[in-house]
Amino acid sequence: MSHLHHKISALVDGELHGSARRRAVDHTRHCADCRHELEATLALKRRMAGLSATEPPPDLFASLDGLPRRRLGECSTSAPHRAKLAPVVRKVLVGAGSLSVVVLSLAYVVGAPGETPAERVTPPVDEYTAEFAGDTGLAPLADPAVGALPGDIRPVAQVVSQGGAETVPTSSPISLSTGDDLDAVHALERAVSAPDRVAYEGIRQVQTFDTQPAATLRLEVQHVPGQGTSFDVANGSWHDSTATFVAQREAAAPASLSSAPLDLLLDAYDLSVVSSATILGRSATVIAASRDGVASAEFWVDDQTGLLLRRETYDAGRITRSSGFTELRVTRGAFLRHLPPELEVPPATTLAMTSAPVLNDDGWTCPGALKADFTLTRLDSLQTAGDVMRASYSDGLSSLSLFEQRGRLDASALNGFTPTTMGADEVFVRYGLPTVAVWESADTVYTVVTDASHAVSTTVISGLPHPSPVTSGMSERLVSGLRRIGSFVDPGH
Repeated sequence: MSHLHHKISALVDGELHGSARRRAVDHTRHCADCRHELEATLALKRRMAGLSATEPPPDLFASLDGLPRRRLGECSTSAPHRAKLAPVVRKVLVGAGSLSVVVLSLAYVVGAPGETPAERVTPPVDEYTAEFAGDTGLAPLADPAVGALPGDIRPVAQVVSQGGAETVPTSSPISLSTGDDLDAVHALERAVSAPDRVAYEGIRQVQTFDTQPAATLRLEVQHVPGQGTSFDVANGSWHDSTATFVAQREAAAPASLSSAPLDLLLDAYDLSVVSSATILGRSATVIAASRDGVASAEFWVDDQTGLLLRRETYDAGRITRSSGFTELRVTRGAFLRHLPPELEVPPATTLAMTSAPVLNDDGWTCPGALKADFTLTRLDSLQTAGDVMRASYSDGLSSLSLFEQRGRLDASALNGFTPTTMGADEVFVRYGLPTVAVWESADTVYTVVTDASHAVSTTVISGLPHPSPVTSGMSERLVSGLRRIGSFVDPGH
């Protein structure tokens, strides 16, 4: 059985958190050797904290300043360097009149935080957005990830109204029952499988109401089962398109659609049939996804084909986003007029979901769940500018990808991003479809790409690691110094 070793000190110092701490504590309950080492470490820390304060000789720190110090991060096998330092330390210890004063003074000096400069990096946001779009664009219950919306937009939550109420559309009052309606589940199952069966083309209009000003984007969409889907930004007329910008990488694969998003939707929300409607001359069933009787989203499912004709998401009864067809033609024997261009995405290695605890222990952030009922659905290691971890999450209604890269954030190249306060921290945000947020914490650059609303994404991002005030308390500095002294005096450890 493996032992905790260096993690004992991290456990005592409160440096382990979450699942890593729980596993360490559980290990000490069953491992006598690690439990003995933990007790000894705790006893040492209590003794050091209980020593009376004694003023060191005035020239002691000046003398110690001339001692060579091992820098943090230097290889622990540099024996020649420590061999030179060990006699000096021993002479200081023997020559001093008070062992406790010398040890504490020496520990205070060498326990100062070391400099571990990390490389400054700018995350490859375009690659991350392409990766997100390639994996989520095929989901029939979601909006396509189409890049940044045009114009200077800000979340409505940041706009202070100067008298008068904002004119934001609200959903019609509906009476919802708890639990899942079987007819609603069957209707959404048809919507999930419809793109595998039905070819179509049309104009899809996406509107956001949680940004200021509200933004509207029109997309020319063409889909053929077994071939793929193309989205073109449309400027008013059918063939006046400016760019084809996204395509599903695995759209041609048979049975490429899975029921996973619907399963997550069932876990996070109550589904019910609330009404029927007519859209573009087609009869549709309206399905609501709600929590505690409050609608979070509604879906209009075509009764004939099962295609999702319209989708709206809400926050406290206000529409945050609307997406639906303004023109639709169901076709037979169709083929794509042009093959959708493959997005440039970095090579990725999919990791087993069971590796999440190990990744957390190694300093990555891969929790099994995030705030707002987002569940971990996939783990990938990306081979891009440095090793990057990607953890994918979804609540069935929205998707979120968390990218992590070692280094310090260089925000100078984040074009189109706005410094924004989320919680108590500054985050660089680019609002759109999807929204992208970038920040730094503990020498790790975090990038979130999500199609969730502003309110939901803010909630989720606030629960992820953020910078904390740097403190170098006396006890922490002494404990760190004692560890280094131990390694100097005994080069074999």
